[in-house]
Amino acid sequence: MKNQEIGLPQMAGGVTMSWDEGTIGRFWSRDQINIPQSIIRSVHQLAGGRNLLIKISASANHGRFVRWSPVIFCGDDGRPFVTMLSKRAYAAFLKGGENDFYDFLVPDAVRAHSKETNQFPIRQGDIWACWYAQSWQDAEIAIAEKYDIHSVKESGGTIFKTRHSVKGEIKTFTYVSGQRVKTRKSKRKPGKVTTKMNTITLATGLLEAPDHEPKNLSDGVYVIARTSCIVQDFRVRGTD
Repeated sequence: MKNQEIGLPQMAGGVTMSWDEGTIGRFWSRDQINIPQSIIRSVHQLAGGRNLLIKISASANHGRFVRWSPVIFCGDDGRPFVTMLSKRAYAAFLKGGENDFYDFLVPDAVRAHSKETNQFPIRQGDIWACWYAQSWQDAEIAIAEKYDIHSVKESGGTIFKTRHSVKGEIKTFTYVSGQRVKTRKSKRKPGKVTTKMNTITLATGLLEAPDHEPKNLSDGVYVIARTSCIVQDFRVRGTD
């Protein structure tokens, strides 16, 4: 059947959509996205049709999809993109619609500092950044006042195991975020207390990635993070 006959969109923004069964395992090309029709349970058009949120059928005979993620997020972001999201992202869409879904994509650290500083976040693909401080000295003072810092790691280049990189300086702060108490096995053996650790990454410089416009982060120090609901262990063509 043709796409229009089964109610599937032919385009996502300026990107052609293909729903052919023979495209399993080959999801993206320069100007086309390929999703097999048999795995689809529902399709939701977002951002005026530029993006698609696709719920995958658990009964589909494509175990690679179902094993990793029940949701495909794809469309036109200046180029074709396809990524797999956790079901928490789809739950956010069902609960609050399109606005809540896009808000859910913003990493917690970036969202929190955006509200604190009244600065609008910058996005490059699935990487988000928000202005944090004027200088590294100011940033490190603010970090030390807010968090119980355990260690600091300096780096540069690629970030979060993606193709995105920062030409500049990156510092990842590991901090104590609380304690976890495991249930004790018996009265003689009390529960084990372990320290919960978390990280926050700050950067300054030029944020770059293939097929994306560079983002200038040189006017201060930025908190930077990746969308957390992306399924990390499954990469498809077109995913950063």
